[in-house]
Amino acid sequence: AGELISPCRCAGGQKYVHLSCLRWWQRTVLVAQPTHPNLYDMDTRQRICNVCKSEFTCPPPSRAELLASVTGPELAALIDEGVMVASSRNFSQELESQLAVFP
Repeated sequence: AGELISPCRCAGGQKYVHLSCLRWWQRTVLVAQPTHPNLYDMDTRQRICNVCKSEFTCPPPSRAELLASVTGPELAALIDEGVMVASSRNFSQELESQLAVFP
């Protein structure tokens, strides 16, 4: 599972966590949060340890990094504040049919 780190002030058996596991958990929390910018700071679970209440030494990914990890950098580069991305059913079906020819 990778490198073990000590990202907060926890001690004993809870002191160490795999960096990849912490990153996965932080991404999971971010995905579950509301997307309105005014609500970003209300949920601190991705930044603050829920056991010792200290801030993690490795900050969570930004929303842009999170989006890029899901969609790839091309689509993430199109996203900016005030931008909405949408697709029609016909366009999505056309893309799916084009992708179906690849192994």
